[in-house]
Amino acid sequence: MKKIFTLLVFNIFLLAVQAQLPGNSIHITANGQGVNIPDATGATVNTDMTIEADIYYTCANGSSAVSVLTKGWCGASWSYDFEISDNYLLFTKFRPGGNCNTGYVSYTSADRIPFNTWTHIAVVMTGSTIAFYINGVFSASAITIGSAFTGIQLSGEPVRIAMYKNLGGSLVSSPLSNIDEVRIWHIARSAAQILANYNTTLAGNEPGLYCYWKLDETGSGAGITCLNSATATGATFNGTTQGAGTVFSNNNTVINTIPICSPMLWLRADSTLTKDGSNRVSQWNDVSGNNKHATQAITTNQPVWMPNVFNGKPALWFDGVNGNYFLENTTQTPVATAGSARTYFVVAKADCNAQGYKGGTLFSNRRTSQASTAEFSDNGSGGVYYANNLCCTHPSTNTPFAKGQQIFTGTWRTSGTGTNIDFWMNGIATTTSNGNFVIDNGGAGYAVGDRRDGTTGQDWQGYIAEIIVYSRAVSDAEKLATETYLKNKYNTTYLPSQFTKVPVIKTNNDLVLDDASWKHSYNSADPSSLIVSVKDNCLDLGAITDTVYLEPGIYGQLPTGDKFLRRHFVVKTQNNPAGTKRVRLYFTVQEFNDLKTATGINTIADLSVTKYQGPTEDGNYFIGDATNVTYIPSSSIVSGSLFGQYYLEFDITGFSEFWIHGGTTILPLRLLNFTAVKKSNDVNLQWQTEDEVAVDRFEVEKSVDGIHFYKINSLPAKNGLQNNYACTDVNADMAKKGIAFYRLKQVELPGNYFYSNIVKIAFGNKAAITISPLPAKDMVTIRSSEAISKIQVLNSAGQAIKSWQPNTLQQYMVSDLPNGLYFIVITKGETQQAEKMVIER
Repeated sequence: MKKIFTLLVFNIFLLAVQAQLPGNSIHITANGQGVNIPDATGATVNTDMTIEADIYYTCANGSSAVSVLTKGWCGASWSYDFEISDNYLLFTKFRPGGNCNTGYVSYTSADRIPFNTWTHIAVVMTGSTIAFYINGVFSASAITIGSAFTGIQLSGEPVRIAMYKNLGGSLVSSPLSNIDEVRIWHIARSAAQILANYNTTLAGNEPGLYCYWKLDETGSGAGITCLNSATATGATFNGTTQGAGTVFSNNNTVINTIPICSPMLWLRADSTLTKDGSNRVSQWNDVSGNNKHATQAITTNQPVWMPNVFNGKPALWFDGVNGNYFLENTTQTPVATAGSARTYFVVAKADCNAQGYKGGTLFSNRRTSQASTAEFSDNGSGGVYYANNLCCTHPSTNTPFAKGQQIFTGTWRTSGTGTNIDFWMNGIATTTSNGNFVIDNGGAGYAVGDRRDGTTGQDWQGYIAEIIVYSRAVSDAEKLATETYLKNKYNTTYLPSQFTKVPVIKTNNDLVLDDASWKHSYNSADPSSLIVSVKDNCLDLGAITDTVYLEPGIYGQLPTGDKFLRRHFVVKTQNNPAGTKRVRLYFTVQEFNDLKTATGINTIADLSVTKYQGPTEDGNYFIGDATNVTYIPSSSIVSGSLFGQYYLEFDITGFSEFWIHGGTTILPLRLLNFTAVKKSNDVNLQWQTEDEVAVDRFEVEKSVDGIHFYKINSLPAKNGLQNNYACTDVNADMAKKGIAFYRLKQVELPGNYFYSNIVKIAFGNKAAITISPLPAKDMVTIRSSEAISKIQVLNSAGQAIKSWQPNTLQQYMVSDLPNGLYFIVITKGETQQAEKMVIER
């Protein structure tokens, strides 16, 4: 079994993806193979009914019929036949009491069923009407033989999957095909019902579901029992395999490939090409079988093959600004006849710094001015837009794409002379316009990366991964299937094969592999271990410095008991330009399972991230200034698996520390209840803890300026559910009549440490100080009854972030400070005094 239909949102386009879940399907390799279900009473037949199945068949099937589900054949024994004929769905039903000459009606779908890809098909019979559905989407039907009638003939013949019985009594099958998930419903299912669950495994008890053969059995040969998993029970509804070579194959071995057979031209960067030691390509081989290769003899004009451009897939680099890079065929035009129908598919990505023709020519069907070309150009609005230049007509669209960030698939289609030129960008329909193909009579051959018509400055600057050309206008279903195939191939997350694991100890990167989409950091001493990946989205980040940390236990834990993933990260870049960047963090399956067991989270999709960006990005969880901490919820994170590891991927505006955990809130910032009380010149310090685990000691630290702290005491940890601690700083003021700052450092047994909040104590007589307005917005006024020599602004962690010299206006700008709590520290001669300031806008 089984397919799953997933709606994926990628930069490339938004399309339905039919992918296989683990399991098996019946694989037909010769005539006489399939499944036979006795059903002698005809119980599977109903006036209103729905038949569904998943089908995969290859180009080698050609135009031959692919049998899906039949009951009888011709005459009084025939009830219905559901098959694929000439690539279209065909459903034939027999009139009660009719005969082979006049007693049946046949319906054909409006859309083709593509080769080489899994497709869900359905037929719904309601009274005298028939409706088809392909991948959950309605496809119109037309009567090709006979006339409509209500009802269907009963039959005592068996139901047969993947085969039918011909008039000579032989069982006929369709080799090189797979069938899965066959369902018979005794209701006419609605479009919404089909769309809702065609792509999932059923429970078997759904209302109206009569027969359900999952075809998830194992083994090969005749006589294997195929269980009905729905309402109908008993041997009559359990099938058995027919034919010695029948086999149930694992769906992982059924790999989607190009879904439309017989292209005129097929260039793939992951296939055969001729290149030198510098990866300069002198020939890009046509793998369609027509041998229409593209060549370039001049070394300086040769594009460069790059192995890991599109999510681990290769592409050719064409430098349309610093060099005239192109490939061409001077004699064999892929679509030879002027005015003929054609369809192009191109997978490419413009360079971040694309100039030239502000996009440039991807593919030219001929090589002089009277030629059809597929290109991108600037429409004058400052962005790069999808466009098409077809001789004398220039249809275009304002569908933008982001240079350097986005893999795109462009699809161009026309039915021939005087017909519309339809085109799509990333699967989304754009402008349709008429184009004159009658004078599409440029010089023979074709070109990739340039028009080659004598016009300069129209070269492509960027990457091209694949080009497919057909000598006909493909159907909408075929177009969708091809775009889906290309999206699955190029926009599915892969990695350069260099990376097979993640570091097992704290590791800093000293190298970065740039694959033109992501920058992957690793250490040269362990080049197969990947630390993190960063996508710059064409922003200049400069040098990237990454570190992965691993807690000594199986997960990390704060003194509050809050747990986080053992593996956490610090990502730093030389530059931090404004704009959105993207980061991907990798961790092991075991690390996730350990956190899952400890916290009760269900899947990696439940994980969230706490991000800290500030002055102490050192791999220890910072618990001070809340303004520097950001929570990234699971809803903003894409999760997945690569090379046996898990990953989380999300957008950010700045780089920092990343801590992965469960829950729906930020990791706690205030870990301890820490207070200070002045008694004469002594200061009594107290704190309480809860759920104290694996703590070694508490160190009391003091500061006279709120910046530089030193240790004044150390107490061993008690560990346990609840504990109280206390100590005294004797003669704390030392007659300086100023203020003192205190904080607590909790040191855990592995050596990690966490700081408490900062508390302050003022000694001696205080000056009368006013700060207004409170809360402040853009400016504050600070007045004092005593002369001020210096003013400092501390954040809530006690760190100095700004200082002022007193002025006569007594006004100071705070518009550059984020909302939050601050301390204003006033220096008066040899004493200091602190007051709170709140900024709120």
